Amino acid sequence: NEIGQSSLQPSTRLRNENLTWESKYSTNVGFDLGLFENRLNLTFDFYNDVTKNLIMEVQLPSNAGYNTQYQNLGQTTNRGVELTLNANLINTKNFFLDFNFNISFNKNKVDALYGANGDVMILSGGGTEVGSDNYRVFVGKETGLMYGYVCDGMYSFDDFDFDQATKKWVLKKDENGNNIAPDNFGVLSKGGGYYGPGHLKLKDLNGDGVIDADNDRKVIGNALPKHTGGFSFNAGWKGFDLTAMFNWSYGNDILNMNKIDYTSYVGAKRYQNMSTEMKLENRFTTIDPVTGLNIYYGDYANPERLKEINANATIWHPLMNNSITTDWAVEDGSFLRLGTLTLGYTLPKMLTTKFGVKSLRVYATANNVFCWTAYSGQDPEVNTGKAMTPGYDRSAYPKSKSYVFGLNLTF
Repeated sequence: NEIGQSSLQPSTRLRNENLTWESKYSTNVGFDLGLFENRLNLTFDFYNDVTKNLIMEVQLPSNAGYNTQYQNLGQTTNRGVELTLNANLINTKNFFLDFNFNISFNKNKVDALYGANGDVMILSGGGTEVGSDNYRVFVGKETGLMYGYVCDGMYSFDDFDFDQATKKWVLKKDENGNNIAPDNFGVLSKGGGYYGPGHLKLKDLNGDGVIDADNDRKVIGNALPKHTGGFSFNAGWKGFDLTAMFNWSYGNDILNMNKIDYTSYVGAKRYQNMSTEMKLENRFTTIDPVTGLNIYYGDYANPERLKEINANATIWHPLMNNSITTDWAVEDGSFLRLGTLTLGYTLPKMLTTKFGVKSLRVYATANNVFCWTAYSGQDPEVNTGKAMTPGYDRSAYPKSKSYVFGLNLTF
């Protein structure tokens, strides 16, 4: 007889002996109002939820031997209002029209952080070589705050001089010997690369002339919406019926890491496809389209020709030593979606009863019909991050469209 051998795989999550249950304290006040023989119904709710000993899975340092651990991180408060309206607008023998509407406003606040976190918690959504710790939690503020550098367009030829001896570009100095543009070198290259005109430029927030992680980053977005909601119509005329359901979100930001990924040549990604934002008509290029030579720096450097071919460039060169989290990747995630649209027809009873059928309805339903949004990604209703890093979009699969045809038969 063969004896099977099993193996145990150790967990990557560290046990926490001090972990306790979450405690939630809720207050809710509301009222319901019915008018016009209940053809119009209004519901209003106010809530205040306080969660203590909030449990979250925390990323551990790389030298800990484990990846994550569940910890009691702090206390949060969620306060908001919800409004629901149901109305029977028209109700006649041959025609009816119903309308339903709901809207929610929620305000989140971090009341306290426990342990070594102090007044701020640093969280990593990842996705870039520089600034991957791109979320923050501050005591007294909302969760879902995105954190990063501020994009200031791209370096111009006016920011640099070309050194004929080294065949490289050098930042210009003012009369006091200071750089006239902020020095991104340490951020872009981590001490071992090269940059010049046409490269991504970061804003010097503290005005010291050097870009660094401690002084030149700030909150660049908020994943939490100002309000969310939905509405629907349900109508019928003789045997026909129509239902349309919409939902929306307003005022939330999305950290679109795909936008950074597909506009950057970094390391092994040097030969990946670029998005249309980096098409040749738009971007700064170092290659002479006539000779095919790299005229940026080195033996074939030609500063005058480089200026000529990039006279109309509107976006920086994609070749970078490191990709960087900036506010350029933060987009408005507001949307209005037509989620469901159904059209049906019920055959007259005088026809169906001849065949022993009480009711026969045929219908067609379309799901995820259309989405109105300014978001450039696949789908604004997305989050590939964790609970404390919401509004994060990286290689998310968009919502699919579907079409259903069917019939309801009652004997």
